[in-house]
Amino acid sequence: IVLRSRLDIRVYAVELVVAPPELHAELEFSCPLRQNIQQSIPVVNKSDQTWNIQTKLNGEGFMGGSSMTVGAGKTENYNLSFTPVRLGTSEGELVLLNMTTHDKY
Repeated sequence: IVLRSRLDIRVYAVELVVAPPELHAELEFSCPLRQNIQQSIPVVNKSDQTWNIQTKLNGEGFMGGSSMTVGAGKTENYNLSFTPVRLGTSEGELVLLNMTTHDKY
């Protein structure tokens, strides 16, 4: 930005850092003990770069891949499965880390 007056000229450099809002979603699974249920979670890449996704999955009975790649302009599914090992409520957490854009979902 350049500001000018008759007596002074000032030049300012402006730098902006913008981050998308963090996404949060909840899934609820219900299935018989020691039975398996699966959920495909679509990961949509509308950018022109290939995304490399690392995953962090916590929770007893939950399983899924540790990484995935989503090509530019493509949609890929992350397959999450749950097999309860005891009666009652179980909780888990899945975090998707986009190593290309540094976004966290």
